[in-house]
Formats: sequence, structure tokens, C-alpha cells
Amino acid sequence: MDARILAAADIGGGYSTPSVAKGKVFGMSYQGENETVWALDEKNGKKLWETNIGQKGKVGYNEGSRCTPTVDGDSLYVVGVSGDIAALNINTG
Repeated sequence: MDARILAAADIGGGYSTPSVAKGKVFGMSYQGENETVWALDEKNGKKLWETNIGQKGKVGYNEGSRCTPTVDGDSLYVVGVSGDIAALNINTG
């Protein structure tokens, strides 16, 4: 089994469990006052893209995103803390 450690900086805070598909790692986090979805290169951890889907959540403990992004083909589906739903392209966000 090939075990790798991926280190990434500046992706924000939260409880999102990452998804891995098609050479990318997808996740969600709070960055400033925004809730964002991001993609990293699976091999080197460099950020490929980042997209804001809404303002920081207004419910719960406001410590960050909790959604595990779902990949289907070239589409990525997420649900934000406040209920914002987004469908994004896995290559461009």
C-alpha cells in the first residue's frame, strides 16, 4: 500500500472530509467571511482553484465547513453550512 502525506497551506479551517478523484483533492473551509470549495493537486498539494459559495455559516458553532464534496464525472457537488448548494466543474471550480 502506498501511503502519502499531503501538506497544504492556506486552505482555511473546518471539518470537511476531503474527497480524492481524478488526481485532485477536494474540500471545503472557511476563509475569512466566506465559505469556499477548493481543489489541490493530489501529488504536490498545490492549490488548483478555489471558489466561494457563500458567506460564513450562520448556524452551529461557526468553526468551518462540514460537507464532504461528492464527485460524479466532471462535476463536484457540495452543501455549505447555511444550506448553500453548489455544483462545480472539477477542473475550474
